[in-house]
Amino acid sequence: MQNEFGYIDDKPFKKCNTKKQSFSIISSDEDGLEFKINDISRFSFFDTEKKIKAIYAVDSKLTAITALRINPISYNFSAISSSVLKSDLFFLKQGTLENDEDIRHFTTQTKIREFDYYNDSIRRIFINNSIDSKYKLTGNSLKYIKISGRKTQNEKIGELNTNDGNTIEIFLCKDFIYNHQYKGNEKIVIENNSHLILKLKKGILFDEAYKYILLLDSVIYLMTFLKRRHKRLMIKDFMKNKYLCRDMRVDFEERKVNDRNYLICDRKDSKDTFMNLFHNLYSINDDSKNALFPFLEFDTKQSSLEIKFLEYYKALDYIKLKENLMKGKGRNPNFLTEVLKENKSLKEKFFGTQDEKDIEEEIRSLRNYYSHTGYYIDNMQLPIPTDKPKRYKLINSKWLYDVLDFVKVSAYIEIYKLCGIAVDWNSIIYNL
Repeated sequence: MQNEFGYIDDKPFKKCNTKKQSFSIISSDEDGLEFKINDISRFSFFDTEKKIKAIYAVDSKLTAITALRINPISYNFSAISSSVLKSDLFFLKQGTLENDEDIRHFTTQTKIREFDYYNDSIRRIFINNSIDSKYKLTGNSLKYIKISGRKTQNEKIGELNTNDGNTIEIFLCKDFIYNHQYKGNEKIVIENNSHLILKLKKGILFDEAYKYILLLDSVIYLMTFLKRRHKRLMIKDFMKNKYLCRDMRVDFEERKVNDRNYLICDRKDSKDTFMNLFHNLYSINDDSKNALFPFLEFDTKQSSLEIKFLEYYKALDYIKLKENLMKGKGRNPNFLTEVLKENKSLKEKFFGTQDEKDIEEEIRSLRNYYSHTGYYIDNMQLPIPTDKPKRYKLINSKWLYDVLDFVKVSAYIEIYKLCGIAVDWNSIIYNL
């Protein structure tokens, strides 16, 4: 979409009326949609009462567009005032309008009955057997490559019963995209198009649906350690309308992901592992109060060593609490001692033969110091408040990084353990 003529409004409209809607030039690029308009008074960002949260538009083909996360790019207060607005989260209605058919915009109140979830890491988890490739060598030369595609049936891999009485059925679609270019040099392309389909017993709004989408992102990350979120979403409402949803913030991060072939489980167990993680993340996230931040916001920009330590310590503390509650027990303030004893080889890697009780006291003291005093430790001597006379731990940067790595790896081990998944720390420490 480049310099398309269109019309925009601050509310949905069924018919395009040039007297009601504002003329706009609509363009798209890798950062999102851009609207150039000559109506600053109506689309204001300076009057908080008039500030818009969404733009509803149609382009020259009468494609219904809904743009959220609106940001002003420029304003011109000349005799003919104009403005440029940008959106990096938008919805495009699929299909063409029939004669006299109403324009139907997606809104934040649209009830969603189904959505297709696309993530390039899906093919890492579930083999896409809709695409088959063969090749033949003659000596050291490649004689031919044969790539074929075939349609497969959608496979139900599980369902989730939500706390509000809804049921979400999850299907795996192993699919491909076929493109045949005739102009110029003939080109045939068959690409992977695997995706998940989520069908809802009761319709939900986009804000609620997005929570499940972000949970799916986290499940896929925990299975592959690839910091890749959903590539796109196809949303369907109860009127059989389809809307393509693009989140360009996610798309931007996607471009920086380097693929590697790692999976935390055997591929034959990938469906069970996937659903196990999805069920448990949904269950323990409700009252987590941001404790699962490292697993849900896995693609945030790197923070300081101190912040990362506090985030993983909080996550580990919360996960161990959940484990204890399942056993009918309460919080254990010395939970790290248990973690150290259960993971002796991991403990030895970072702390050698040091006593578990002393290590627990030192790590807990570091957490309390950061939380209550600050990140600066005078003379690198960490006070250890014990029942004995107070002692001081002489620390250095290596010890701080060792503590962070131990707590981080332990948090991953424990979240898998909570889901009934056994992992070897040796297999994950070098992939995190």
